[in-house]
Amino acid sequence: MHQWLEKEREASQASALADLRSLRDDVHDAFGASMTGGVEAAETINRLHDAFIRRSLAIAEERVRASYPGVPPVSSFAVLLFGSGGRKEQTLWSDQDNGIVYEPKSGADPAEAERYMGELGEAFRASLETVGYPPCEGGVLVTNPAWRRTTTAWRETLHSWIETPEFETVRHLLIMADARPIYGNEFLASALRTELASRIEAHRSTILPRMVQNTLRYKVLVGFLGNLLTEPYGEDAGGIDIKYGAYIPMVNAIRLLSLAHRIPATSTLERIDALAQCEGMRPDLVRDWKEAFRTVLKFRAMTPFRIEDGKYTTRGVLSAKLLTKDVKRELKDALRVGAELQRRVKKTFGTEGHL
Repeated sequence: MHQWLEKEREASQASALADLRSLRDDVHDAFGASMTGGVEAAETINRLHDAFIRRSLAIAEERVRASYPGVPPVSSFAVLLFGSGGRKEQTLWSDQDNGIVYEPKSGADPAEAERYMGELGEAFRASLETVGYPPCEGGVLVTNPAWRRTTTAWRETLHSWIETPEFETVRHLLIMADARPIYGNEFLASALRTELASRIEAHRSTILPRMVQNTLRYKVLVGFLGNLLTEPYGEDAGGIDIKYGAYIPMVNAIRLLSLAHRIPATSTLERIDALAQCEGMRPDLVRDWKEAFRTVLKFRAMTPFRIEDGKYTTRGVLSAKLLTKDVKRELKDALRVGAELQRRVKKTFGTEGHL
């Protein structure tokens, strides 16, 4: 544990992006050589990611502020992590999945404030790429004005998404439900999350059922007879898609149940622990969810990665050669629980959410 604390300290004090990249490469090599997957390892990995990301953003901001002529027209801002970063569930290889909420200075030109934040967002993206984080393929990035807004604009946007609950707007709401501040003014992020919770609460009878289609989009890859549904062809033939066939389905189901029970946590394991305290939840059932999800996290950490254009990437597939008899048995047990969890979501919220 000491060596990881030391790496975290070194990352927080790094003076250059090249130093951060070197540290990140060291962490990859060390974890691969000395540690297996699991919740404890995942917690350490996410603390290290936070340290790498925060320092990358700080270095980028220092450069932008140093080159900006005059006083920046923004009083404060917060960078938000979405996806696995927001849930504190990143593996060693993670992409950029982020946004910004900001507050212009009183009397500042809104267009100038947006130009400044646009420049800052581009610097953030470039800085994180240098350290090995590829941009989100879906465009959920600080460089995208749709995910970089003032506090007022974000409130209006959340209202619009709630009032027009189509598949894409609901998807955006679910992305925001996982938001976690990583850099800047945490109060802005907290206020935004409070606004989201308030909007959902005011429209819960209509918006929660609308979230079902998004939530159940990806099915757990276990057959009717309990067999694993592996990749049929290609370079991953015989392997199983842990990301979209196990991890994402469980994350989505637990998120919707948590929103229904007004649980503010973003981590899936923290959400499960909170659900265990909710009235009407069977303790044995929730224990099964937790154990199954821990199993999924373990095998997700074992999926191979590659370096493409200097950035760490993975397809999230557990290869056929790793699917030993014991691994298959453990996965089948976890995915059976995942499939039952999806059926519970469908039963709880019905099919009203089908768009």
